Amino acid sequence: MKAVYTILSLIILLLLIQTTGFGQNDTASPEVDQSNKVEIANEDPYGIFDSFKGNPGKAGLYSLILPGAGQIYNKRWWKAPLFVAAEGIAIGILVYNTREYRDWDQGYKDMANGITDNYLGLTNISTVRGYRDKKRQNMDYSWLGVIGVHIFAAADAFVDKHLTEFNVNDDISFRLSPIAPYPGMNVTVSF
Repeated sequence: MKAVYTILSLIILLLLIQTTGFGQNDTASPEVDQSNKVEIANEDPYGIFDSFKGNPGKAGLYSLILPGAGQIYNKRWWKAPLFVAAEGIAIGILVYNTREYRDWDQGYKDMANGITDNYLGLTNISTVRGYRDKKRQNMDYSWLGVIGVHIFAAADAFVDKHLTEFNVNDDISFRLSPIAPYPGMNVTVSF
């Protein structure tokens, strides 16, 4: 019974609290610009290419085109060789796993076509097929690794440039004020 009273009191408390949120003030003039309507009609409906506008978008796009280029654009010189090396290692692992898969695939095809040479000491076709499938899985994971490293480098360049352009102001204030026609308090945090 005590839990029911606690829940009811929380619901009543939540119903009595009035909150008001304010966003950033729009300083643009209320006049409608007719040239802006043409621009809106030509925008990407899904917003995919809108993220490449501005300096953070350029950094991400440069990094997508060439590994490490976004980091160089951001003047984070020490990051560029790290991302180039990471992508090079991922591509090297992909090449190695692709060769391994092709070798085991060829051995499996030879055994399936009746060539009875033992492949690396194995004479059972199901064992060779199992190794081939495992090498295929490793190759697929290698592709995911290459794509993941490439996207991570672009995301790092995008976020790094966005954070360098972020306005950090030392004026962080916390103010309590009454809400005019309603009982309660308004909490305002400015930063």
